[in-house]
Amino acid sequence: MGRKIIKMKKKIFFMIVILCIGVMVVGCSNVGEFKSSSEHSSELDFGCEKKQQTKNKEDMSLVWRIVSIPKDGDVKLNMELPFEFEDLRKFKDLDEVKNRETFIHKEDKSMVMINHGVITNPNKKMIFPMNTFADLIKGAKEKKLIKSEKRNINGQDVVYLVCEGRTEKDESVCIMEFIGVQVDGDYWMISYVYYADDNAMVEIAKRSIESIQIK
Repeated sequence: MGRKIIKMKKKIFFMIVILCIGVMVVGCSNVGEFKSSSEHSSELDFGCEKKQQTKNKEDMSLVWRIVSIPKDGDVKLNMELPFEFEDLRKFKDLDEVKNRETFIHKEDKSMVMINHGVITNPNKKMIFPMNTFADLIKGAKEKKLIKSEKRNINGQDVVYLVCEGRTEKDESVCIMEFIGVQVDGDYWMISYVYYADDNAMVEIAKRSIESIQIK
């Protein structure tokens, strides 16, 4: 009788171990599906992302290139950046907007994101208020507008906004620079988000914004 009880306990133990492994595998699968989903949001908190080395000023002059958004289309936004966008997310069409897509580059303390879409009624003009941009950035709180102005960059009128906030991750001060531009039905919302002490990103954002062209 004693041996039977021991055998039963062993069987129960192994069943519990297998069950736990099964739960872990399912959990990992769910995370993978979430991270590859085209509908998940952008985040300033990079704790779950693969960290990359922040660019320094010496590196910036070596790796700048022209990036075109969208990749195909009659109208494109060209801009200079010292990296490629490694994350492309596509979204379902809405009644008023189609071809919605978001291009994202993340580092451990910074992010550059471009949201592009085509308005079905090209006569409708985008206003680009602060909240439209700020709502795209998750992982930052206490967002407040510190600058709002209209600029003309390379002959193109744009809306330029600067917001300040704090990261939910470690309460650090973060800066959010936003550019909104519309040409006919195409619109672009460009976001530069970085920790306030990231001097390299200050320079990256400045040079990148000044390089914007619509062709």
